[in-house]
Amino acid sequence: MKLHLWAALLPAASALITTPPRHRAITQQRAALTPPSLEAASFDALGGNTVLKALRRRCVGRRAQRLFAAYNATRPADYAETLAAHDASEKLEPFLGRDVADDVLEAAKSGASVTADDLAAAADATAAVTEAATWAAEADTELPTAALLAAAPATRAFEADAFERDEHGCMTTALADTPALAEARHAVTKARARLATAVASERAEHDGLFELEKDRFVVPVKSATPPKALGRKRGASRSGRSSYVEPHGCAAAADAVEAALSALETAETQRLAELTAQLSKTADPLRAALEAVAALDAARARALCGFDDLQGVVPESGACLDLVGARDPTLLLDAAVDSVVPIDVIAARGGAVVVSGPNGGGKTSLLRTVGLAAILTRLGVPVPATRAAVPSYGRVLADVDGAARTAFPQRSTYEARCRTLAAALESDDVLALLDELGGATDVAEGAAVATAALDALCDNGATTVCATHVAALKALPARDPRYLSLAFRVDEAGRPTFSPRPGAPGKADALAAAARSGLPDAVVRRAEELLVAETPAAPADANADALWSALDAARAEAADAAQAAADEREQLGEERAALRAAVADATERASRRARMAATRLEKREAKLEGMFRELNKFEYDAKRVVGATLDAARLENKEGRTDAVAAVLASHGLAAVPPGKDVKVGDDLLHVAGVDVEAGTVRVLAGVVASIDVDVVSFELPDGTVLEKIPRSSLAKWDVPYLADGTEVLAPAATPSAASARGRRHARYR
Repeated sequence: MKLHLWAALLPAASALITTPPRHRAITQQRAALTPPSLEAASFDALGGNTVLKALRRRCVGRRAQRLFAAYNATRPADYAETLAAHDASEKLEPFLGRDVADDVLEAAKSGASVTADDLAAAADATAAVTEAATWAAEADTELPTAALLAAAPATRAFEADAFERDEHGCMTTALADTPALAEARHAVTKARARLATAVASERAEHDGLFELEKDRFVVPVKSATPPKALGRKRGASRSGRSSYVEPHGCAAAADAVEAALSALETAETQRLAELTAQLSKTADPLRAALEAVAALDAARARALCGFDDLQGVVPESGACLDLVGARDPTLLLDAAVDSVVPIDVIAARGGAVVVSGPNGGGKTSLLRTVGLAAILTRLGVPVPATRAAVPSYGRVLADVDGAARTAFPQRSTYEARCRTLAAALESDDVLALLDELGGATDVAEGAAVATAALDALCDNGATTVCATHVAALKALPARDPRYLSLAFRVDEAGRPTFSPRPGAPGKADALAAAARSGLPDAVVRRAEELLVAETPAAPADANADALWSALDAARAEAADAAQAAADEREQLGEERAALRAAVADATERASRRARMAATRLEKREAKLEGMFRELNKFEYDAKRVVGATLDAARLENKEGRTDAVAAVLASHGLAAVPPGKDVKVGDDLLHVAGVDVEAGTVRVLAGVVASIDVDVVSFELPDGTVLEKIPRSSLAKWDVPYLADGTEVLAPAATPSAASARGRRHARYR
């Protein structure tokens, strides 16, 4: 038997012995690791996993987080759901994240025991599903609620209120009362009460009574074999010289407590078994309902991440990619980055954008911004931009940050890039993002291959954005209208601006980048000398630079003219709006006056109509009726006049002296010389009452002038007795004048 076993193992052992250990490790590692697809590698290189992490952080529950565990190109999302989730964010939050694990549901289905913790989680999840279904039934929303409403009714067979909640509303593992549990708990309470009584009674007889174990009270006795009459021996001291005796009364009460607790445990076990049986029947619909709730959670996460974290907008659909004020999402999500420079990019199907500029100037970030705009659109996440139009691409392929080498690890850098170009040419409706195009090989040959590949991509209708330092590729926009040049620049100090502009291609500024990267100054100076010595003058290049400069100047002049026209249109719009507002205000005032006049006219017509009816009714005594009507009108006019005068006086802080109030000689009062009800002004004279004769008084002014026969009804007083600082208000001491009381009071209270 042993010989046969050794014979079977000998080939494998010899292979292990003859294979070098390092080679075995590499072989096993290669076998275990499968390279990702080019699309997956492109997603990762563009920063897609950073976005997924931000989405997972915004999810409330783990079930929703699993939806963003990896990029799924076959599951596009709807922006209508994202907008609806953003509007209903606060209403969704109470029932999100209350979940139970799938393995718990499977255990319940198989009949295995389920712990109280898991059953409590299932009860809370069932309650959350019920709350979500109630909201979904009443809400008018674009969110996907059909699956939730279909599965929720079947989950109600599980008792969601089987466990108690704490003061914060969180589910606990304490079972809620049922008749059996209530009876068992009451028995435990009664048994503990009897135990407390027995302990109190025994403590009165034995001073040393203490609790040795839970609910077991003993008395220490200095004897290894205490008499049984004292009680039941429960233990002994370490020396063995003393024994711990449980008195008979305490023992009986403690036994009763133990029996009651055992009965309660049995009742709770039976209750948990009942709940497990219920969960076994509702496991499948509960899982379906929880998946539907997780979809709501995921839609809310897309909204919060896009609108709040990225400050994004919902992109428009169109045939051309058009980003205005777009920002790199990976930089926005990086807490270490203070600000992100916005960029503008237009990329059409069947065209290519050639991006050039200094090293470290923002070319790769532009590629990430464009690629993530397409990916966020597919995910249903708002795009960080001022305005965005993003087509729905079939594939997004990127050779950025080594994505090609990741997808094709056994190929050289240039071969991996060629594989990426080949995959883009084989794809329909592709967005191709190519960094350092034309590099990693001979400059001339690499430029030729890259030019031919770009032409083929344009012919296939692909949307291409490439970044390059190769002069031949940067010259393509000058000869072919399908190409657009987008260049990054540096400022006067040689620092990158990170803001691309269409026009002349940008320069690499490799020497400045080398200096910024820490190369010794001597090396940089030597490189500059070599560059001057080995680069001959190129008249053609100089002419091209002049043409590009002229084109840039023309574009700048056109942009200035367009901005001036926009400013003029805005100013004209503001003036037009101001005129409309003035006309509307004047129209409203005129309409208000017309309505008031119409109201007065209707009242007068009604009164005249009433008078006419009265005259027709009493023709024999028409004069009497007319006279009575006129008297009533005069009385009404007089009462209205009195009320109007009182209102004007009150608006100036004055009040007429009531008719029944005694006026005495020497009182400091005011004589109301005139009231303009329409203008709201009052003319008053300050003075002292000199004499009184029935309904008239003589009024002495401060300059000694005496006014005779002043009606008492024209006397008034200040209705504000104290100033703001507490000083008492006296009669005005100023010389009387024709100034209005409004101006006099303002001067008095300054």
